[in-house]
Amino acid sequence: MTPGFDSAAALKALAGRIGSLDEPVEIERALDEVTFLCDTLDPELQLLADGLVDTLRRRLAGFPGHA
Repeated sequence: MTPGFDSAAALKALAGRIGSLDEPVEIERALDEVTFLCDTLDPELQLLADGLVDTLRRRLAGFPGHA
């Protein structure tokens, strides 16, 4: 983990902006961020991360060619 980096805060910030992600590239970038954060999270936050991944994948599946 990077010193001074708060992975929980980063995850919460990402969760707060999910509704504003309107383009597939934005959603894919967010999925990459969550995947990276999963490696740094405390176990009690893993369920939140998994839920975010599921939500992002469902949103991405709504775009043609991303099913």
